[in-house]
Amino acid sequence: MIRGIFRRFLRSPSFINMVKSFMIEKDRERLLRKALEEFRDEVLKIKGVVSVIIPDEEFYESNVLVILSKIDREILERIMKIKFLIEDRYKEEIMISPYIALEGEDIVSKIEETSRGGYKRS
Repeated sequence: MIRGIFRRFLRSPSFINMVKSFMIEKDRERLLRKALEEFRDEVLKIKGVVSVIIPDEEFYESNVLVILSKIDREILERIMKIKFLIEDRYKEEIMISPYIALEGEDIVSKIEETSRGGYKRS
């Protein structure tokens, strides 16, 4: 009896939709992670970028921390150009939301402490 109920549940549209939703969400997470890693690798090539951290969770509505040695308009423009190019590459299925900070700001040490190796220094 319990097996029969369990089998019906596993075949039910609501269970199947729940599994599909879970799989879609996991695919989106992997896609976002890949895009963020590409963003990090490109941004690290910019002179003046000290580090890029991809934290495990969003913070201040951002999903990546870019640490600069100084605030410079040209650096900011290049970062945003890379952001838009990568988002276009993924056909806007992902959104890169960088938080720009200066080296030494409190947010930098807080994010570094909570991240598990998701960052690289230039």
